Amino acid sequence: MRIKYSLIILLLCFAYVLGCSSSKVKGKKKEWIWTLKSFKPQSDWKVTDKKISFSFAPVSEKLPQSFFLSGVPRAGNQKGQASGTAWALGYFAASYLERRAKKNSKYRCSVAFIYNNLNNGVDRGIEIVEGLELLKKRGCPEEAFMPYNPKDPAHRATSRANKNASQHKIKNFARLDYSDLDQVRSHLVQNKAIIVSLVITENFINLSKEVWKKPDGAIRARHSVALIGYDDNKKLFYILNSFGNKWAKKGRCAIPYSWFIRLVKQAYVIW
Repeated sequence: MRIKYSLIILLLCFAYVLGCSSSKVKGKKKEWIWTLKSFKPQSDWKVTDKKISFSFAPVSEKLPQSFFLSGVPRAGNQKGQASGTAWALGYFAASYLERRAKKNSKYRCSVAFIYNNLNNGVDRGIEIVEGLELLKKRGCPEEAFMPYNPKDPAHRATSRANKNASQHKIKNFARLDYSDLDQVRSHLVQNKAIIVSLVITENFINLSKEVWKKPDGAIRARHSVALIGYDDNKKLFYILNSFGNKWAKKGRCAIPYSWFIRLVKQAYVIW
């Protein structure tokens, strides 16, 4: 009997040690401790995603040590609505590409058009591929035809908005192997728009510094952002978020290469 009880106690102690390996408990508050070993580099391509080809850019031996896209807009603000993917795709990618192609253009894609068309009238996240297909087949109207309203995820586009959308389509898109940093950098240097979906933790939500050094706190969600630059000297990628201009450094932050390849789960290049 003593052997039986001793075995039970041993198993309970072992379970306790395992439970504390990824977090510390102080009273009722759990403090998560994430290390590079906590996140294995692992993509999350769905079956439908895998049908999409990868884009491979020629890699130059003389890539610049640092590079930033020009003409990137100020950070937008989704204001609590679960429309981060629509902001990354519309406010950044679609707008950036058209403004670059038409230098005098002041076009800004309607985030609400993308989000409200794909969320089934409910405030919930949408898939990147769905948004890309919409931008390619139907386009996106100028914001004036369907202004953003964070309290109205169900408003439908008017016929005028749909007609204007057809004038603003992306050419195409492809998957990007984000684990190959040379490919990521090469696509950026070619001024391509890149959208990534990454895992975010509590300390990302209210980030006040320019560099998100590492995740801290519980995992909160998967979130889409735009990739806008890199710095090899500091080993950082720079992103544009949609949490407003007061988040991090004017709505932008940097992520170390080592964490980037672990936190990103999907990446797309758009042109």
